[in-house]
Amino acid sequence: MKMKQGEFIALSASTMMLTALGIDIMLPAFSELRKDFGLDPKSTETAKIISYFFLGQISQIVFGVLSDRFGRLPILRIGFPLYIFGGIAAAFAPCLSLMFAARFIAGVGASAVFMTTIAGVRDRFAGNEMARIMSLIFTIFLFTPVIAPFLGSAILHIASWQAVFLAPPLFAVIVFLWSLRLKESLPKIKRIPLNFFSIGKSIGSVLRNRTFLRYTGITTLLFTALSSYVSSSEHIIGGIYGKPSLFP
Repeated sequence: MKMKQGEFIALSASTMMLTALGIDIMLPAFSELRKDFGLDPKSTETAKIISYFFLGQISQIVFGVLSDRFGRLPILRIGFPLYIFGGIAAAFAPCLSLMFAARFIAGVGASAVFMTTIAGVRDRFAGNEMARIMSLIFTIFLFTPVIAPFLGSAILHIASWQAVFLAPPLFAVIVFLWSLRLKESLPKIKRIPLNFFSIGKSIGSVLRNRTFLRYTGITTLLFTALSSYVSSSEHIIGGIYGKPSLFP
C-alpha cells in the first residue's frame, strides 16, 4: 500500500526528531550521571556526551555519496541500528570513554537517518512543493528541543539516568519499524557511480557555487555557537546559576 503524503511527512519528521531527541532529552540527567561516575559537581566532562554525538554528524559526507550510489533505503537502514546500538551502549557504559565512543556511533547513525530523510524529500518533490513539505517537517521537528528536556526530567523523577538515555533508542526502534513502509525514492537510472571522477565532479560543482559556500560558512558558525551552548547549558543553569530544577 502506497504511503500517503501526510504519513510521509509524519514519518520524516519522526526520523529527524531522533537527532534532537538524542541530545536534548538527556541534558537534565547530567547531574545524576556525574554522581554515578564520581565526577565533581562542577565538572564539564558531561558536555562531551553531546560533543561526541555532534562529531558523528561529519559522516553525512560519506553517507551522502553512498546513498547517491546505492539508494536511500540501504543507508537509512544502516543508520537506525547504529543509532539504537550506540544509544543502548551509552546507557550501560562502565566508563566515560566508552560512553563517548558509543555516543559517536549514535551520532553517525543519526547522521545517516537525517541525511537520507532530507534526500528522500528532494527525490519525491521539487520546487515550491518541496519547500512546503520541508517546512512542515521542520515545524514538527523543531518541537523536539522544546519538549525533550521536560520529558527527560519527567523520566528522571521515576527512574534513573539510564532510563533517560534509553528513551531515544526505544523511540528509534518504533520509527525504524514504521520506516519499513517506505519505498526507495532514488531510481537506479539516477544513481551516481562510485568513482573518483564522479565524486571529484560533484565536489568541483559545490566548490564553484559561491552562494552555497557562503550559506555553509554562515550556518557552520551558527551551528558551532548553538552546539557549544547546548552541550554546556545544563552546567550553566545548574552549576553556575545554581538552579538545576529550572533547567527544563
